[in-house]
Formats: sequence, C-alpha cells, structure tokens
Amino acid sequence: METPSAFKRARRLIQGAELAHPDGELLMSFLVESVDNEKAAGYLLAVCDSSKDNISGLSIVLSRWKSLIAIFCHGLRSRVDDNETVRNIKARDNHLREMFVAFFSPMHEDFLEAHEAIASSQHPPESNLWLIRSSAARAFSEGFFRVKILDRMVIVNITSVEAPKCPTIVQNAYYTRRTMLSDKTIANSILPDAIALDILSRLAQPIRWLYLAEVIPTGYVYNQVSPAHSLHKPHTWFTPIWNVFISSILAFWLIFPVSLRIMSYRFLVYVSRRIYRPTNSFKVHRLPFGIYLKESLKEWHTSLSNEYETLNLLRRQTDIPVPRPLDLVSDGEWTYLVTSWMAGKPIGLCIDFLNNEQLRIFSHDLWYCLQKLRTLQRDPMLQSTISNTVGKACYDGRIVTAIEYDETRGDFVGPFSTEAEFNKVLKSPHIPDVVHRDGHKIVFTHGDINLRNVLVDEKSGRLSGIVDWETAGWYPDYWEYTKAHFATKLKWRWLRDVIDIIFKDFGDFSEDLEIERKLWWYCW
Repeated sequence: METPSAFKRARRLIQGAELAHPDGELLMSFLVESVDNEKAAGYLLAVCDSSKDNISGLSIVLSRWKSLIAIFCHGLRSRVDDNETVRNIKARDNHLREMFVAFFSPMHEDFLEAHEAIASSQHPPESNLWLIRSSAARAFSEGFFRVKILDRMVIVNITSVEAPKCPTIVQNAYYTRRTMLSDKTIANSILPDAIALDILSRLAQPIRWLYLAEVIPTGYVYNQVSPAHSLHKPHTWFTPIWNVFISSILAFWLIFPVSLRIMSYRFLVYVSRRIYRPTNSFKVHRLPFGIYLKESLKEWHTSLSNEYETLNLLRRQTDIPVPRPLDLVSDGEWTYLVTSWMAGKPIGLCIDFLNNEQLRIFSHDLWYCLQKLRTLQRDPMLQSTISNTVGKACYDGRIVTAIEYDETRGDFVGPFSTEAEFNKVLKSPHIPDVVHRDGHKIVFTHGDINLRNVLVDEKSGRLSGIVDWETAGWYPDYWEYTKAHFATKLKWRWLRDVIDIIFKDFGDFSEDLEIERKLWWYCW
C-alpha cells in the first residue's frame, strides 16, 4: 500500500484535531500557502513527533505561526544594533527562523537577509515602494489582496477568506484582475520587487485568519438562540392580513397576458442591473418589490418548472423556509421563474467568521430541514423510482458529466424505473467494477446543497432559507450527501463540521462516497 505523503498526513492530523475555529484553518494555511507543501508538512510533523502528543505539537506550531505572521502584520518596533543583543534575540527566536525557512524558500530567506542593505545599489529603494490608494494599501496589509508580478503583468486576487466587515474597495473589486505595468514618463522604471510581493501574498490568507481569530470571540458574536426555536419568525396579527393582500395582488397580476408579464419582467431586469449588485449567478436577477427572477433558455425549461413545482410542494407540506413561487412563464425561447426574496446571506460568505457554537446551531437548523425533506411521501401516481419532483427526467450536473452529451436529450436524463438502471448511468467504462449497490431508500432530495444555496441570518446566526431547487427530486438516500461533497471539495470546515455531522444521523454513506469519488475522476 502506498505511503501517504507528508502533506496528506499533516492535513489529516490538523483536520482530525478538532481545534477551535479558526485555528485549524490557520494551521492549514501554513501547509497550503507554503512554497513547498511537503517541506512545510515535514516541519509540522517533526514538531509533533518531538512533542508529548500531537495536540501539544500542533499547539506549538500554531503559537509559532501566529508569532511569525504578527511580525509581517505589525513589523518590528525598533532596530537593534548591539551585536550581543542581536545574538541573544536570534538564539531566542531561532524557532521562528526555522519555521520561516520551512514555509518559504532559500530565495526568500536571502532576500530578507539582504533587506537591511536596502539602500545599496543591489536593492534600490524604489523597489520597496509602491504608490497605490491608501484604502488599497490598508486592505493589502490586512491580507485582503494577493499580488503577483509576472514580467510586467500584475495579477491581483482577492483572498478567499470572508470577513464580517469587508472594506468597500474589496467589495467592489473583481475576484481576479490582470493589468500591465507601464510608465510613460520615466524610462527603465523599477518595478516593485516580486519577491517582497510574493512574501506578503503567501501570507495574505494566514493574515486574514489571524485577524478573524481576534474578531470572532469578541467583536462578532451572534445572539445565542436555542436550536429548538422555529426557523420562521413568529407571526403577528398583521401577518394573515398581509398574506391575503399579497395573494390577491398576485392573483390579479396573473390574469394579465403572458406576453405583458414577460415584457414587465424584462423591463425590471433592465432597471435592476442599474440598481443592484450582481447575484451569484448570471441567470438570477434581483428585482424591485422584493422579488427575484431566474431565466433560462427553452432547453432548460423543465428545470425551472421543476423548481416551481418543488417550491409549491414544500410550502404546502413543510415549514422549510423556501422562496414563494410567484410566476412561471415562457415565450418559446426563454423561461422565467419569479419568486419572493429570501432574507439572509449565503453560508459561504459567513462560515469563515462563525465560531464553533454558532456553526453547531446552524447545522442543527440544516439537519432539521433535510430531515423534513427525507420524510416527504412521493405521489403514488408517480411510476418512476428515481426522477425529478414531478416524476420526469432528472436534471443534475453529476449525472450529465457521467455520460456523453446527446443533443436530443440535452441535460435531462431519465426518469429511472429502478435503482439498477440509475446506477448503470453513473458507471464509468474505465472502472466497470466500481458501481453502487441496489436497495437504497429513495428519498426527496434537494440535490445541490452547497455554500451558495443555504442562507443564514447574519444577526441571529440561524438558517434563514434554502434556494435553487432546480435539481430537486427523488434519489437514493446517499445522493444528498455525496452531491454536497461533489459540489464543495475545498471548504473542509463546511464538509467536516456541517455536512459530515448532519448525515451521521441519516446513515453511514462512507462506502457510497468512496465509490462516487472514484467515479468523479472519470467525469467530464
């Protein structure tokens, strides 16, 4: 059996330690952002091996890592010239130097060694200066941006660690921006030093986690709400009156011709593009009056009609917070689904700054919703075993990537009369012996539980809604779990502390996940 790499062993050690958030992410950044992942992992494992136990070793590495990052965040307070004092400091802090060498490369070490001679001809002072907006400089120093220079091209990326309070310049920036350096006034102008920028860019994510470690326990604690409380806000005396009013307005609006409604929706999309920020999807638009519109070409009409029927079903039979379906119209070329607005932010924008207790409460809310879904009874009139909500073909990216594209069929596959028929579609000819067993319980499934589709209330920390039900339908009981891993592979806190914890209560799907992971290699 192949011995796992040092990186895999170190990653498994960190993820299994159940450290308080964000300490686990901070340690992971030491591995992932390093110049040589194996070298950094070897350093971490060596410290753990020389400690009394792994937890003690991880604590030592974490403490050193925080101290090293802090130097680049706040700098050194004063310069020391006394040789004996310098020797004493080096002896005291030699462990930080060892960590620096493990994280960076000899080239980075040599650069910092020569940094004291910055005024020399080898290191002109201009290379250490970069004139940018003060707001950009502040955001860069706080780890919000990563900058890389390739020849004369500058690549600027936003660091993928969310913050409770994000500077405006970061909110308005593109995730990735490329530009060419040029100077039309000074010939042979000196570029910012690429090594210095690389040091700060590799530390950007660790710096963000270090800042969050200070914010989470004090400055951004959600209200403590018992998980037993309802997900819905308590009704007031005005709620029934308001619901009747909205229903009356909607009924009146639906009397108008489809062509007029479509024209109105298109006009509102035009207006909304000048009022609101873009959503997470190019086909979803926020409109005035608290409504959202999702559009698709006629080839995907069935997916939106399935979502419309799913929302109606869930609002009739469950108390899961989902959007209210308002209208579904088509002009032969485009289909439009109109729904009500849902409060909250995608959990992916908040999970980084939720503490462990807040995430536990959120996970309980999501468990409650999924448990309600899985107990729904299918219409006995539906003949198919595995299908979308209304018994028609399945619309699921995982299924589509497993088979060759058929223009006549499009992205809709099935329905399937047996699970064996469904398993046959998922099989790969490259590994014919890897196949799911039959006999799973068929349950109602969202089919795309990910960091974008589950909303959270920022103030209370409670789950506020679940959206995007295009892929919903009747699937084997493992499908929701494996699809969550299929959609999100890098955010291990989401997978370990939310998805894995929730589904332990629904059964052991580890074998199904292992099979799926083998099959994923042959998708696309």
